[in-house]
Amino acid sequence: MLLGVYIQKKSLEADPRFIAMAKQLSDSGCELYTIDEHSDLRLGTDAVLSVGGDGTFLSAARLVVDSEVPILGVNLGRIRKEVCSASSRFFTESGSIPTLNRC
Repeated sequence: MLLGVYIQKKSLEADPRFIAMAKQLSDSGCELYTIDEHSDLRLGTDAVLSVGGDGTFLSAARLVVDSEVPILGVNLGRIRKEVCSASSRFFTESGSIPTLNRC
C-alpha cells in the first residue's frame, strides 16, 4: 500500500507516536512518502495520512481534492480521558494495525 504523509507542523515528525505508527505501517508492507504540495502526490497512492489536527486535515484535503485519493486523519493532539476510555471499547490491536470492533 502506498501512503502519502502530510504533516503541516514538522515537529510532529519527531513525535514518538508518529515514529511508532510509521514503523508499524512500514513493517506491515506499506510504503510511506512525504507530501508538501499537490505535485508531490504520486500516481497509485492508496491514501494520504494527515498527521496533525483539524487545520492540517483541511490543508491535506485541499492538496488532494481532484485526485480521488482518500484522506485518513491522525490527530496527535491531546485527547481527554473520556474519549480515550470510550475509544478503547471500539478499537483493538490485531497484529500491528488497529482494527475497529463491531458493536
